[in-house]
Amino acid sequence: MRVLILGGTGFVGTHLARLCAESGDDVSVASRSAGRPGTNVRLDPRVRRLAADVRDEPSVLAAVAAARPERVFHLAGQASVMSSFGSEAEIIQTNVLGTLHVLRAVREKAPAARVLYVGSAEEYGRADRQPIAEDAPLRPLTPYGVSRAAASLVAQRYALAEKIWVARTRSFNHTGAGQPVDYVTPSLAGQLVAARARGEKKAVVSTGDLSVRRDFSGVSAVVRAYRALIENGASGEVYNVCSGRAITLVELLARIGALAGVEPEARPDPARLRPVDVPVLEGDATKLERTIGFSLAGSLDADLAALIEEIARR
Repeated sequence: MRVLILGGTGFVGTHLARLCAESGDDVSVASRSAGRPGTNVRLDPRVRRLAADVRDEPSVLAAVAAARPERVFHLAGQASVMSSFGSEAEIIQTNVLGTLHVLRAVREKAPAARVLYVGSAEEYGRADRQPIAEDAPLRPLTPYGVSRAAASLVAQRYALAEKIWVARTRSFNHTGAGQPVDYVTPSLAGQLVAARARGEKKAVVSTGDLSVRRDFSGVSAVVRAYRALIENGASGEVYNVCSGRAITLVELLARIGALAGVEPEARPDPARLRPVDVPVLEGDATKLERTIGFSLAGSLDADLAALIEEIARR
């Protein structure tokens, strides 16, 4: 397949590009700069690089025209919950208008292509019941969650009214090598790896709120799910991409410590606390597993180990 990945030089995009290239796809990635990737994951040399900023519709049109895609993965946009506070207008412009630009470009330049819009579990907000199924009401609490929910509605409209093949995800937490250090898992892992490099067996770790529970998967399994969904999913449908089990960040820290060989002692840092946070996000993976034929459960530790190794190498 000819594949175009918007946001293809970011954390998840580089993993997805590698998977698609290894599977024999003709892969193009588009990002604001066609230069080096923006993460610590090296972009596969078989992948073609294009410049496209989703906020700039002509550049997106040009990228879609150049790639002539049969499959489009829309991962581009602002992905940080923490940085969305105080920048609501910017994140709406990027995530909502950016999605509109991508879908209009597909309608004009590649109307037969299948599109996977990658959204977020932050769209659910404070859910009444856990685990959260796809039919739960959307009550986002963060500016990031609002932007993803609005963009998902744009994608849904194109599936229902414009007859473009569009499936959507609500992706729960995932991690692995190359994730930027302002995310919780690489932040915790980086502090422990630095302590190990100093020869320490125990280390004080600066943390945010460790009582929250999140549904974590390894990024390697997540990109496999994306590729399977664009082939086996249904247009207009939305899928939770998750493991089906949430853990506290206390447990996450303990698992990172065990893999790094350093015993952590948590020290909460007020600067790492979000102005508002969802206490629990646990996804119901039933629909996903039925559609793609495999589970993301148990995928975390291998990618945690890869993350720790990559940080140590740096």
